[in-house]
Parts: sequence; structure tokens; C-alpha cells
Amino acid sequence: MTMGKTGTILLALMLLWLSACKQKEPPPPTATPTPPPTNTPPPTPTLREQFQPTPTATGSPTDTADAVIETPQDLPDFTQVRLNAVTFLEDPQYFQISLDGWPKDAGEDVVIRVGEEVYSCDRLFPDQHPFRVYCWGSAPPQGAHMVLEVIMERVAEPLTEVPFQVPYLPTSTPTPTK
Repeated sequence: MTMGKTGTILLALMLLWLSACKQKEPPPPTATPTPPPTNTPPPTPTLREQFQPTPTATGSPTDTADAVIETPQDLPDFTQVRLNAVTFLEDPQYFQISLDGWPKDAGEDVVIRVGEEVYSCDRLFPDQHPFRVYCWGSAPPQGAHMVLEVIMERVAEPLTEVPFQVPYLPTSTPTPTK
């Protein structure tokens, strides 16, 4: 049986109508373009003069007398502290740092820390160098970039920070024999 021209057109229209009535599937999701990265300004350094006391637990009146947090005006001025010299001691496992500008009113509760190491400090020549303190402790790795921190237990932030690079030990070369 052959379909005539009219039958073919009718069949084509019916197929067209069926395809139009068919439920359309949602188009596949399109990838949304990633927004370009924003230029966020780097964080600004916090001035060391802005001290934030550490919280302390409230206890008996005798406990609170010992737990007084010092305020910036109660602290010695460490803004003039600067590095004088860094050197290895006779035993290269130990290291010495001298600092100039050390305040005369700095108490015994001021601690010097290099990395995680706490150094011992003393004014070795107070008559010749009244504002110099000498500190010694375990030697950091040669060539390392370190930060010396002046800290107090009852103050949340370091009082000052002094960055420095650890020197290299000179290599010994044998002296020529004649």
C-alpha cells in the first residue's frame, strides 16, 4: 500500500506534533565561569605597642594580686632595642647574641626567645655598656633566618621582635706546610 502525498504530509505533521507535545528534558547544566580572583590586600602588621592582656582566671584576693596584667605604660620601653652582634661560642652548639638599647628598668621577668629556645641573658659589662645585654643559648642552624623575641610571661604579645640571619661558621682550611 502506498501512501500518497497527502498521507506523507499527514504523517510528517503528526510526528512533528508528537515531538512538540513530548515533555522537554531540561538542558544539561552549564558550567558557570569562575570569577577572577580578587586582589585582597595583605594583612597589615600589628604594632607591638598595642598590647592585649591574656585573660586570667578569677580566684581568691591573693591570686588576683599576683595575676595583674601589665599595661603598656607599666612596661619598659623596648622600642630602641637593636642587634649588636651574633656569634657562635667556642663550642659551636652554643650561640651568643648581644643587644643594644636595652632599657635600664627591664626586670628579671623579661625573657629572650630565639625560635623555641629561651636564652639566658645578663649585663656583662654594665660600666662600659650600660644599655647592652648579652644572651646565649643553643645555636640555631647556620644561615637560618630567625626572629629574636623579647617577651614577658604576663603580656600577650612580644614586647619587640628583632629579625636576623645566623652566620655561617668559617670553614677551616689547612695551612700549607713548607
